[in-house]
Amino acid sequence: MVYRFGCDVSSPVKKIRVKVRRSEEPSQASTGDVAEGLDVDWAMSTGKTEGAPGRAEKRPEKRPGPVGGKRDENRRLRAAELQDAALGLMLERGLLVVTVDDITSRAGVAKGSFYRYFDSKEHLIERLFAPLHDRLDVVLAAAEVEVGGALHEPELLAAYRQLAARLQDAFIAHPREVLLYLQEARGPAQGDRRPVGLLEHRVSRAAIDLTRRAHEHGLLRAVDPLVSALAVVGAAERLLYEFLTRGTGAAPADVAQALVTLIMDGLWKSK
Repeated sequence: MVYRFGCDVSSPVKKIRVKVRRSEEPSQASTGDVAEGLDVDWAMSTGKTEGAPGRAEKRPEKRPGPVGGKRDENRRLRAAELQDAALGLMLERGLLVVTVDDITSRAGVAKGSFYRYFDSKEHLIERLFAPLHDRLDVVLAAAEVEVGGALHEPELLAAYRQLAARLQDAFIAHPREVLLYLQEARGPAQGDRRPVGLLEHRVSRAAIDLTRRAHEHGLLRAVDPLVSALAVVGAAERLLYEFLTRGTGAAPADVAQALVTLIMDGLWKSK
């Protein structure tokens, strides 16, 4: 005589009701079959894929309260605190080695609280860089119009100087995010580093496209736009990193204008 077990999962609630039946036919179900059935039913009822019982992690599907309300404001503050903690740790240790445990410990909250605001560490990093990314999109879009419309050298020089000034404002508004970008931009754009890679791709592609536009109007020497554009980006980023980490060298505003003058003097077709 054996006891046969089955799970009733007709209800979506995360509970298991076990039915027990007595059978005179032990050959109809083996111990392994019963165990496997329980594992499957448990997974179906809890939404977890593991075979062993456990409590599924609960994450809110919607923001609490109306947008702009007190609860929404508190949510934004908690998310900002986690982002600030993560940014500080990543600047100190590097982006990849910092864990969610490290972030919540620095922020002084329970690990489970992290997932009330972010789906993953990569999601946090994406949110962290979003304001800088959005601002650069606006700056670079304006530069594309201005450089594309420059038909003479003075107009092109003015467009590049305007671009340098706007980039400087963006960097001043987000200095720590810019520093983290400079530290991590040369690594593989995979996993948690993917948001940094997307930003790096946006910057480098824009620099190349702007240079090509100037070439189309016959204003620059016949130097491969890929070479000249990435040389400019590399020099600017290296000087900016030096300033942000050591406080040495000229101020960003002076560096930006000096770079524009130096590079344009070397690339003008008439020179």
